[in-house]
Amino acid sequence: MKKILAVVFSLAIAGVLTAEETFPIMAWGWVGSAREKANTVEFYQEMKDCGFSIAGFAVNDQQLEAIGKAGMKALYMDGNAMSNRDWKNPDVEQWRKDILPIVQKYKDNDAVLGYYVKDEPFYNELPGLFAMGTLMKELAPEKLAYMNLLSNSTEPWRYIPDSYERHVERAYASDYPISGFDQYNFYHDGYIRSTLYSCFGIHRKYAQKYNKQWWFCGLSIQHRYYAKPDPVNLAHQAFAALAYGARGLSWFTYMPSDRPGWYNAPLDPFMNRTQVWYDLRLVNLTVQNYAHVLNHLNSDRVYHFGSTVPETDEQVPEADEQSLVSDIPGNWLVGEFTHEQDGSRWMIIVNKNLTAPVECKPVWRKQPSRVTVHAQGANYEIDFNRHPSDSNIIQPGWGVLVHVYFDDATAK
Repeated sequence: MKKILAVVFSLAIAGVLTAEETFPIMAWGWVGSAREKANTVEFYQEMKDCGFSIAGFAVNDQQLEAIGKAGMKALYMDGNAMSNRDWKNPDVEQWRKDILPIVQKYKDNDAVLGYYVKDEPFYNELPGLFAMGTLMKELAPEKLAYMNLLSNSTEPWRYIPDSYERHVERAYASDYPISGFDQYNFYHDGYIRSTLYSCFGIHRKYAQKYNKQWWFCGLSIQHRYYAKPDPVNLAHQAFAALAYGARGLSWFTYMPSDRPGWYNAPLDPFMNRTQVWYDLRLVNLTVQNYAHVLNHLNSDRVYHFGSTVPETDEQVPEADEQSLVSDIPGNWLVGEFTHEQDGSRWMIIVNKNLTAPVECKPVWRKQPSRVTVHAQGANYEIDFNRHPSDSNIIQPGWGVLVHVYFDDATAK
């Protein structure tokens, strides 16, 4: 069943760059923030060069045409029909009348990946939101209906009387093919939210239970009291999510803001590239280089060694009797995966030390015949060891894609 879902979803995103070998990475936000550039192919080509495959939310045909010509996709956003409803009092038949002309118009438009529905719904909005998901599944089954949830760091009144876990479970049990959440973890004074991993775990749990996929939206703009995006915190957001089995990433936000308290986005207010653009491109392109593997991995387990980041009492899973690795000295996050096509074993190993590179020395329960790490910028594998290539030294906050070979099938 998981394989069927993966094939169906890969077909849904086919054509983003090169069919299913592109990982979904979205520039979260309204593309109209780019003003007159939102109608130009060059703007989206630059976004594509930064490693994005989904441009964000488009609202008109001019934007969609430019996005399609750049080889990207978008989520269409119609505030009057799909994303600005009275969610507390759903009127499904009226919604059907309003939506049908739109989905018929864009049914064969390859630039339309799907439709934006709602961001961060409250508890009392869920009935309408789920009704919209069911309606979209009926009217546009070939497209994606998209919603994004709150994180477990939000105020409880937003999802009470549910618990946060119940709030999430209801979303994954609905007719939306994917769900996900945003959470911004790094602050300018060095503080890191203590819910960094637990929210990943909750979404992984219910995505697996209901055979769905989940996406994570990380932070790529400095605002309020959040830290400036840099190669360490950008990479850690992405690779920690991937280790937990995320099948898509979003970044809030690629677009600049004219508000004084919002700064250090990938583009500045004059639409010029900032250093964040180059740092984010490094992370995105690394993920895209792994896409031909990532798109076919089923998450088996996730576990940690050492302290959490930050060092709090956050509960994280530990290695179990079935894990490939029993220990790694230091602070590490490990995600184990099985390739859906050939049964090969893979791992994403993340260095939780955010200030120093660390040599990764796994203690294997069963000694592999070979262990390799996927090259960051090319499609080949390197033996995972200290000498002579230093290929098992992992830079601060980053993760690596590791291929674990066995001569027999006992560890598959």
